[in-house]
Amino acid sequence: MTIAANLVEAANLSYLNIYTPWQLGVPLITKLLTFSSNVAAQFSDTRPNDRPVGNWIIPFQAFAVFMQTAPIRVPTNLNTAVQFVYRICYATNQLNVQGLISGAQATAVLTSYNALFG
Repeated sequence: MTIAANLVEAANLSYLNIYTPWQLGVPLITKLLTFSSNVAAQFSDTRPNDRPVGNWIIPFQAFAVFMQTAPIRVPTNLNTAVQFVYRICYATNQLNVQGLISGAQATAVLTSYNALFG
């Protein structure tokens, strides 16, 4: 697994960094729940600029809960997990570049990504 230098790189590495442990049979549930919780802690529905990232958290958490009972090695589950992580990283980067969220929020997402998937 590869550490990402920025959120665009994290988004682009999502498939590789999630596929590798999945291929080895490592359960992703804990990592997915932890990542979604870490991201949720940074974004509030009361701040309109947080919503583009925050709106991905609810379906992502629902999916992570679904993964607790779903077969781990189903390719569509892997693809869905990757899509959520990719979209959260990319949306966070875009909001940060546009100055709509704080650098601390973007850094927190990248730090969580690297700790869990990098």
